[in-house]
Amino acid sequence: MPNLSGADEAASILVGVIYRVNNLKCVHADFKDAIADDERLSVQLRAGKAKNAPPVVKSKKELREELHNCEQSSSIIEHILSISRLPDYITKMIVSLCQS
Repeated sequence: MPNLSGADEAASILVGVIYRVNNLKCVHADFKDAIADDERLSVQLRAGKAKNAPPVVKSKKELREELHNCEQSSSIIEHILSISRLPDYITKMIVSLCQS
């Protein structure tokens, strides 16, 4: 099992990571300004007591914006987007449960 305890992972780009194991060891690992696209990984980082566990981007559009804000080059952004398993956009459905 990986042990990230005390690691400085600030500004890391955690995209395309498939994390399926519980109990990640990451006490005091710092993920300040990191970007992640996997909710399970983010949950495990918080549960493992990591500092500044990254919020999860929900779509490739949002990921592109985050990477652009980090001043990544266009070629790096396109490569990272090709690795991500995120949907292109978030589709919101409104379901009416009202009965007339």
